[in-house]
Amino acid sequence: MAGLAKSDFSGLVGYRVLNTLTENSQEYALSSVAAFAQTMQQAEALTAVYRQHEDRPIAGREAAVLARQFPHMFQAVEPGDVMAGRVRYPLVGLSPQQMGLGYYCAAQTLRKGASNYPEFADRVESLIAYWAGRTTEEKCRATLPCDAAKHLPSDAWFTESGVGFPLYRIGGSTLDYGKLVALGLDGLEAETRSTQFAHVAPLLRDTIDRYLTALPNSPLADSLRAIRHDRPRTYRDAVQLIWLYALHAGSWNYGRLDIVLGPLLMADLAEHRTTWDDALDFTCGGGSCRPTPANMITAFSSGEWVDRMRPRRMVLRCWLSQRRGGPGSIILSSRCDPIWVRIPNCGNGRWMRSGRVAPFPCSTTTTSM
Repeated sequence: MAGLAKSDFSGLVGYRVLNTLTENSQEYALSSVAAFAQTMQQAEALTAVYRQHEDRPIAGREAAVLARQFPHMFQAVEPGDVMAGRVRYPLVGLSPQQMGLGYYCAAQTLRKGASNYPEFADRVESLIAYWAGRTTEEKCRATLPCDAAKHLPSDAWFTESGVGFPLYRIGGSTLDYGKLVALGLDGLEAETRSTQFAHVAPLLRDTIDRYLTALPNSPLADSLRAIRHDRPRTYRDAVQLIWLYALHAGSWNYGRLDIVLGPLLMADLAEHRTTWDDALDFTCGGGSCRPTPANMITAFSSGEWVDRMRPRRMVLRCWLSQRRGGPGSIILSSRCDPIWVRIPNCGNGRWMRSGRVAPFPCSTTTTSM
C-alpha cells in the first residue's frame, strides 16, 4: 500500500518473524487434505479475479485482487491475542516480497500438495499452466539483457551455488506511519480518493469490519472501532492500526516507531489510561507467541522522548519462541549506552554486548501465528 512511502530505512524489522509466517503458510497448506482443498479454492478464486481484470489498468487490477485476497489472508483472533492481525499467505496472490514479488504462484508447494493429495493434480497443473509467464518474477527475468541473463542463469539462490543471483522483491520500504497515525483512515481516504491508491483505506476498513463482526464485544473490538474512522488517540489503538496497515501493505520495516508511538504512550501514562506494567504486557504479549508489538517495534531504545524518561533503563519482558530455543529476555538501554541482550537458550546463555546500535529491534521468531 503505497501512498505513505518515504525514504526512511532506519527501521530494522524482525525479519525472521515474518519469514516464519511465510514458511508456516506453506506448511499449513500441506498439513492435511482439508487444508490443501481450502488452499486450492483460494488460489483458484484469486486466479479467476486476476483473469477477469487482467486487461484493466494496473491499480484497478491490484485493488480487485487484494479485495479477494485479504479475506482469505487475515485469520481469526485466538484466545490470548492482544491485537487482531494473524495472517496466512495464499499460494497464489499479490505481495511485495512475502511469497514472491508482485503476482506470484508458489508452483513448487502446489506440486508438493498434488503429490501428497493426487486428487488435486489436474487442478494444480491447470493453475500453474495459467500463471506460467504471468508472474511478476517471470516478467522481470524476461526483460533482462542477454548478457545479464547469460551470467545470471538461475533464480534459485536459496538452493543452488552461484556467484550472483537476481533477487525479486520490493524490500526495505518504510511507510510514513507518523502520517497514518496523524490522519487516521478517514483522513488517509480523503487524501487518496482521487489517486491510484483510493482502495487502500476502504480495504483496510473492510478487514476491521470482518474482525468486528467476529468480535462484537471485547477490548479488541473497542480498539478496532476506535480506528475504523478516526485517528488513534491511545498507544494501543495506534499499534493496532499500524500493525494492520503494515500487514495489508506487505512492508516488513517500521522505521522510528519510538517517535510515532512514544508520545501516545507517555500521554496514556500521564492520563492514567494505562500503567508501565500493562503497557509492557501489551507490548510483549504477556509471554505468548501472539501478534504483539514486540514483533514490530523498535521498543523505546532510542528517540528524543527517551531523554525525558526516568529511569533511563527498563526491561522488556519478551519471550523468544524459537524452533530450538526457549524463553529469553531483552534489556535495552538508553540511546547513549551500549545495548546488552541475553538469550538463555542460545549458545552459552551469557550476556552479549551488541554495541552502540539504536534503535535495536525487539523481535521474535514466532511459530504459532
